[in-house]
Amino acid sequence: MSGTTFSGENKVQQSNRRRMDSSGGRCVKPEPANGKSYMESVYNFIHDLSQAYTKSAIPDEKDTITWARFCSYPDAPEVNESSINPPMLLLLGYSNGIQMWNLQINGDAQEVFSLRDGPVKTACVLPPPPASDIIDQLQEKRPLIAICLAANSKQMFAQVTIRSLRSGDQVKRLDFPSDVISLHAGPAPLLLVALKESVHGFDARTLTQVFILNGCHPSGGFIANPISLGRRWLAYSPSIPLPGLQSSGGVAGDGVPSYVATVI
Repeated sequence: MSGTTFSGENKVQQSNRRRMDSSGGRCVKPEPANGKSYMESVYNFIHDLSQAYTKSAIPDEKDTITWARFCSYPDAPEVNESSINPPMLLLLGYSNGIQMWNLQINGDAQEVFSLRDGPVKTACVLPPPPASDIIDQLQEKRPLIAICLAANSKQMFAQVTIRSLRSGDQVKRLDFPSDVISLHAGPAPLLLVALKESVHGFDARTLTQVFILNGCHPSGGFIANPISLGRRWLAYSPSIPLPGLQSSGGVAGDGVPSYVATVI
């Protein structure tokens, strides 16, 4: 397993230290607007981040970005009382790892996390647990990130690792019977792991499993098991609709699953 952080102009190899602050990592400066469309600008920005980080002796050799996701973390170490908005983070998934950039208010993009340990399907930053009298055993390790990376050749993405963004160390590993479809976290203090026909919920404070929803209806669309997590509700599509919770307007028949989603 390997990871890199940067300080100034010199590249420093540091496998056990990845920070959520502005002192480490390469910084990419913003460029003046050139009249491109919004989608072209986003594409070029993500492409420039990837190439600024990777310096290869072969000009044609490039890292392949397989997915990208924006997220925010209101309890990041650099946030103080004078901060209006939490940091905006950009997660980039590669065919050989993952990278996180902190998009600063002046337009700079600061690298805060990098891991090269095989293909990464998806990842998400876990929300901080709500204030409570219960002692947070993982407080010194937060912020945490959940990463679904290739585990083996038989079940490529049936494993999720929880890592500390402060140190880069692995906090916990979660194994599943089949490939992970997606990861969801917040605004509720939960980590949801969606498989093709089930949803596994974990407490964001302790990382212990709190529930399993079986019998989800596999979708033929882009996402095999679409779900959505709010502060109080979890929306998902069961294989057998519940009449008492089914919204009006759906069409259901004998042996034909309804397209209307229900909520728990």
